[in-house]
Amino acid sequence: MVGMNSNIVLTSYATFKELYRSNKYKDPYQILSEFIRYIIVSRSLRQFAIADIKAYLEEEFGFIAPQAVISTSTARISGLTFQNGQYRPDLRKIKRNQEFQDYQTKNKEQNQHLINELLEFTRTNYPDVRIEKGKLSQDLISFLLDESSDNGCSQIIGDFVLQNQDNKIIKSALESVREGSILYSGLSYHLDEFDMNSEELTLFLDTEILFDIAGLHGELNKTLADDFLTLVDAANKNGKRIYLQYFYEVKKDVDNVYGAAERIVEENQVTFDDAIKEIISGCSDATDVVEKKTKFYRNLHIDHGIRQDAKENYYTPEDDQFNLEADMPGMPVADDSYYEGMKFCSHINKLRKGYQTQNYLDCKYLCVSNTRRVVEVSRAICEQKKNPSSDERYCDYAVSLTRITNILWFLLNRGFGSKELPKNLDVVIKARLILSAYITQGVTEAFKEIKRKLDNKEITEEEAAGYTLALRRKHTLPEDISAASIKEDLDFSENAIGHFVEESAVNHHKINEQTTRILELENEVKELKSDLERSQDCVRDAHNEIEELKRWKEADEKAKQNEWIDKEKKHSKWKFAWAITWKVLIVVGVFVIAWLVCKLLNVDFTLWLGIIIGIISTVPSAITVFLHDRKKYQDANQKLESSKDQSASPPSP
Repeated sequence: MVGMNSNIVLTSYATFKELYRSNKYKDPYQILSEFIRYIIVSRSLRQFAIADIKAYLEEEFGFIAPQAVISTSTARISGLTFQNGQYRPDLRKIKRNQEFQDYQTKNKEQNQHLINELLEFTRTNYPDVRIEKGKLSQDLISFLLDESSDNGCSQIIGDFVLQNQDNKIIKSALESVREGSILYSGLSYHLDEFDMNSEELTLFLDTEILFDIAGLHGELNKTLADDFLTLVDAANKNGKRIYLQYFYEVKKDVDNVYGAAERIVEENQVTFDDAIKEIISGCSDATDVVEKKTKFYRNLHIDHGIRQDAKENYYTPEDDQFNLEADMPGMPVADDSYYEGMKFCSHINKLRKGYQTQNYLDCKYLCVSNTRRVVEVSRAICEQKKNPSSDERYCDYAVSLTRITNILWFLLNRGFGSKELPKNLDVVIKARLILSAYITQGVTEAFKEIKRKLDNKEITEEEAAGYTLALRRKHTLPEDISAASIKEDLDFSENAIGHFVEESAVNHHKINEQTTRILELENEVKELKSDLERSQDCVRDAHNEIEELKRWKEADEKAKQNEWIDKEKKHSKWKFAWAITWKVLIVVGVFVIAWLVCKLLNVDFTLWLGIIIGIISTVPSAITVFLHDRKKYQDANQKLESSKDQSASPPSP
């Protein structure tokens, strides 16, 4: 689409989406026929060939469609006759679709506003970037259509999207193009005609996608990987059709990452790799990393049915004729990422035995990679092997996770069976993923430069520590990126990093001062604590003395009390003896007096003694009887008084 009017392309995809959402069409061929109808009416065509419509579609709308698709869509228009390879329309029967034109007009204005807003954003926020409006618009199309190319403006566009994530007009315009593109892509690859259950497809997942599935690249990437797995499960609902595997080289790559994680834990090193940071999180020693590695493979094999490729050697004599690695003179093989791309594409071609097709599910084998260079190599190989006499597009050897997710969604829903579009079409998610990749790449390159300068003694260890700390502050996970922090996260200039180092140095000086003050305060606290302990010892001694005095006083008081008790007991003993003695003396006196009286009166003393004893013995009984009768008298009176009180009381109601 290079050189094409960008607004035309954006408008066309947005209109395609609008027609889809209108619920008036059964399949995308009917929608494409509306674009063809517009061409026939607006150009007042009297006759035309499919090749003419193909050229007009590209010129008017930026659509590049196979002739077979155009032929099918054209046949849906009533009022056409076909003879000798030419269509002849009856313009009286072929009417202009006013709804189509309204959509076109609205989307054209909306997308023009979108491009102007993007251009103004670039001039304001990236004044040093010199870029033409046309180039920026083309890069916007590449961004929205997931065309994997380092066009230089993805960072700017991602920033623009993030800053306008709450702007409903801009967000809606962007997502309309993305939604329209996925619906139109089904036509580009004949997906609508393909039977989902007719063939089997094996997808080889690369390291990055395996880590996404395991959640090692953050929650957002895991969500997109889960969407893909859900679609695979849906495709396999009525029987296994899609198989998930990974190459032996991917297994080695995964093992190397976990091996690096073990070393980092053992040596307490620093890492900027998000996957390794997630792996070592919570690990106290290397055995914890080994346990996580075992869990990682168990999750792939058992939970998701993802297996290692049974074929480990792709360099056998029978594979030589399908080897692509030595057949790409324009590729920089010294670049590891390019070499990996060529290697994986070559593996796929060997498995296909050189077979090429337009249908992804008919291609038998396909590599799914989120590494940009792998997808770029695949496109370059397909372009090189393209038949110049044919307009048909052959499916790639490698596609991104987003592309295969969209293909599966289209095949399962035919683009019209579900209104729930894949989450990867969310333009803000796309922006976060793009910006995350830029930041991660910038952090990696900046850290390499810091290490180089440190090794060459160009910076001190303190400065290197400051630079490293500045890099570690940057947000690399997509879900952590925000509009407020993105400017700082994307700034890897020496001024920005140097400013942070200076700030760190100032903070370090302040920290040292605070540390010194803290040590002084700690010493003061220790002295106060010692004084307090001494005071507590004095208080404890005084308390012990008081307790000792209390015990002495209590003992003294108890001794005095015991002495008083002994004295009282002795006094009581004498009182008791005296009480007995005087009573005995009285009795003896009475007997003596009685004896003297009896002797004086010549009365028998024994008789008088018996009378006296009898009187004395009856006195207690008489007293008891008296007390008893007195009590009976008192009880009778009390009873009478009680009866008297009751009779005086008023009757109860």
